[in-house]
Amino acid sequence: MNEILKKITKLVESEEDEIKCAAIRVLGALGIKDRVIVKLLGERISKDPEPIKVAVLDAFIRNPQTQALDYLLPLLKQEGNLRRKAIHAIGAIGPKAISFLEKEFKAATTQEKKLFVDIFSAIHSRSTVDFLISSLVGADIELLKYICFALRTQIEKM
Repeated sequence: MNEILKKITKLVESEEDEIKCAAIRVLGALGIKDRVIVKLLGERISKDPEPIKVAVLDAFIRNPQTQALDYLLPLLKQEGNLRRKAIHAIGAIGPKAISFLEKEFKAATTQEKKLFVDIFSAIHSRSTVDFLISSLVGADIELLKYICFALRTQIEKM
């Protein structure tokens, strides 16, 4: 990590929210994919107020990273803009997110499974279709309908 990047990452730790947001936006615009930076940004999600979280999510949307999934999944339990942005960030990761999400899907409630189906619907790939088809086995009728609708949408876009 060069000196300028180190200075920018130090600004993410600033006491002033405006400076934090600016530094996070710069890192997102630069497309930095370093694990240390992904961890630094991810930790902001649990510590900081909503404007900082939104800036982090925007950075993750611009630079999709599978390492960010650990920080994004807890946001799915929230309502509103943060949840929508987290879904968008997970969808931006694409097929690489599917194996990680499969594990979470198995332990989820029906409502959470619907949310995962929505996320899978945003990832247009063969592996998504395969996973959705395998999810039909043993699902309750409400979830079956939801998965079938998502499958129809996926197949139409192929």
